[in-house]
Amino acid sequence: MRVSTTEQVNEWYGLDSQNRILRAYVESNEDQGWTTSDNLAYTDEWISGASEVSERPALSRLKMDILAWKIDTLLVWKIDRLFRKTSYLLEFIEFLKQHNINFVSKNENIDLSSHTGKLVLTLLGAISEMERSVIT
Repeated sequence: MRVSTTEQVNEWYGLDSQNRILRAYVESNEDQGWTTSDNLAYTDEWISGASEVSERPALSRLKMDILAWKIDTLLVWKIDRLFRKTSYLLEFIEFLKQHNINFVSKNENIDLSSHTGKLVLTLLGAISEMERSVIT
């Protein structure tokens, strides 16, 4: 989860909303073996999605948890909550693939276990980067 501006905190996609939506999604997939816990929630507050992993404490912790085999699927509310820079997004997705971690974006209904999901992810990542350029 991530927010970078006060406007985002006050809108329907603030951290509480993202957390509630993601937890409900996990619960709706319990029959497929999905579970989570508070220590597997990663929140970067007041940090730009165009920041590198090393500049994002929660994302750095997520990366360490992946290396420690603590997760098998990364669920995000929306792709731009992960990154707003396409190259960072694709680099991180490659890292996930190297460690056999599936990626799911709830809002865009993307599951990288499919070929279509991979294509849509790349396109939406580029759109997120363009939106950030317009915002700044």
